[in-house]
Amino acid sequence: MLLGSLRGAVLETQRKYSLCWKRCTKHLIQLPKEDGCSRWKPLEIAMLRLVRKTSFGMILPFAAVLTTLKIAGLPEPMKEHAVTMCRFAKDIISKTHQLTRKLEAILGPDTRDLSLRVGLHSGPVTAGVLRGDKSRFQLFGDTMNTASRMESTGRKGRIHISQETADLLKAKGKSHWLKPREDKVHAKGKGELQTYWMTAVRPSKGTAGSVTEPSIGKTEGNSSESGFDGSVAFSSSDFNSSHGGSDFESEDNDEGDRNSSAVTYNVEQLANLLNMIAETRSSSTAELADRGTEYSTTYRPALREVQDSIAFTSQTAAPEDAFATASLDALAQLHTFVSSIASLHPEHPYHDFSHSSHTSQSVIKLFSYLNKETEGSAVATPSSILRSDPMAQFACVLAALVQDVAHPGVPNFVLAQEQSSLTQDYGDRCIAEQSSVDTAWDLLMNKNYKELRLAIYRTEAEKERFRQLFVNCMMATDLFDEQLAEKRASLWEKAYGDSPEESPDSKLDLQTTLLLESIIQASDMAHTMQHWDVYRKWSSRLFEEAYRAHLDGRIVKDPAETWYNGELTFFDTVVFPMTKRLADSGAFDESALQPYLDFARTNRMEWEDEGKALVAEMLVACRRDLE
Repeated sequence: MLLGSLRGAVLETQRKYSLCWKRCTKHLIQLPKEDGCSRWKPLEIAMLRLVRKTSFGMILPFAAVLTTLKIAGLPEPMKEHAVTMCRFAKDIISKTHQLTRKLEAILGPDTRDLSLRVGLHSGPVTAGVLRGDKSRFQLFGDTMNTASRMESTGRKGRIHISQETADLLKAKGKSHWLKPREDKVHAKGKGELQTYWMTAVRPSKGTAGSVTEPSIGKTEGNSSESGFDGSVAFSSSDFNSSHGGSDFESEDNDEGDRNSSAVTYNVEQLANLLNMIAETRSSSTAELADRGTEYSTTYRPALREVQDSIAFTSQTAAPEDAFATASLDALAQLHTFVSSIASLHPEHPYHDFSHSSHTSQSVIKLFSYLNKETEGSAVATPSSILRSDPMAQFACVLAALVQDVAHPGVPNFVLAQEQSSLTQDYGDRCIAEQSSVDTAWDLLMNKNYKELRLAIYRTEAEKERFRQLFVNCMMATDLFDEQLAEKRASLWEKAYGDSPEESPDSKLDLQTTLLLESIIQASDMAHTMQHWDVYRKWSSRLFEEAYRAHLDGRIVKDPAETWYNGELTFFDTVVFPMTKRLADSGAFDESALQPYLDFARTNRMEWEDEGKALVAEMLVACRRDLE
């Protein structure tokens, strides 16, 4: 029969089937915004889509599932369609878990937060091809609506099952797969429904360990900026672990594995910058003699080192034909150094290594968004200067990565009130930041990192400049120091206003210094300029940290009393002025920066509407977790 004759035809079938409404192509690609990766580039999203389609496509033939619609029991009858669909759902969640961990080294630590919600329902279907410009085979009916409700009311990383599908599983002797959901689900036209969560399930035959999976990672010639060139190689050695019988719901609980992935990502990014530094360095540059740790005590306190302007315009760019890399010893020491930095982060809910990695990833993204319109032009701009200065980029990423080292878990004003030993060393300003500077610098000066230091700087002048870049970036992360904020505001007026006493080079150095500091500041609060769910995640972690400090007697006032208004004030007095500076600087590609600005405005409105209820929810969650 011709396709034209089929248009408008409706085919009725009373055949029972199980529908997996996992919204694979739509939901998976939308999830990055919800799960912490809204700052991904289009090429990275395309890579995720390609890898996902390739991996899931390898499971489908073994699962006996209709490829396009993700259905078991159609078009051919299948007695165990419910069992088959459960195993398929388990397989795709396990594959998503494996893929996101493999992609972390490329797309960043937050990639592991990406997951799926799966809903299962069994029942009759109406199928047909409708008229219209986009005619296609579709399914209709109550079964579709119920399956959709199972998915939308489910939870990330879990399989939500209707009573009808549960009955079919019980009939097949699979009652042990089911765990009744404690709360009832409301479905339009159906009222309150009893539903179930699926527990551990043995994988489908032929999937998991025996299927050739996509190997994701850098290949020779890959772009150093994004970490990949869009290609996907295939290897049977990747993702070959069996997950039979394990409970996939507990796989996200390995914090050590999360930190390990974050270390790998950050090492790769810093290694790229070390290689760029090597390309800018003349082979005749004299090496800096190794002096062990004697430098560690000559700079304290770091706050006194902050300079209004750092020299940029006098730096020499790399020759066009330059090609050099950091030594293997330096790269090995870099990995050890970053691993040590990770271990020096306390296990606070907010100020931990995951937050530092989130900030470093945002720094890297903002550097990649610097305006390239002046590339090749003889006229220097702050964006072109920073793009051609790998030492400045390295110092900024490193500062982001160590900003929470040995963090005390309370704000600086609390440390000042406590008059602890830290205040004796650093006074009553930027206490935590200065402590992190000294801890990280002392570690870098250790004799075990000589090759790493030589990869960063090789002369006294280079060392002093690197230290200055690092300190300025670190002190900029104290968003609440009033004196620094006032000074920086006056410098912005000087840098971008009419200041005849400033030479062009001096003004350009000042603009570039302020741009560098603004990049790490914006990255430190990047969660406020990302998807609502990302903002909520980090806000709840910070609330938990403050609430714990309150219970410990370190913060006098209950944060629940001030959190709602405090967040609104933070948006109005810190976030929005920052987004305005970024936009007004003209240093960024507008299309890349605009989502940050839009998310900030949206999150502020959402918080104003829902913030009070969310504070109550966070308070209940904290009390439950601390019981």
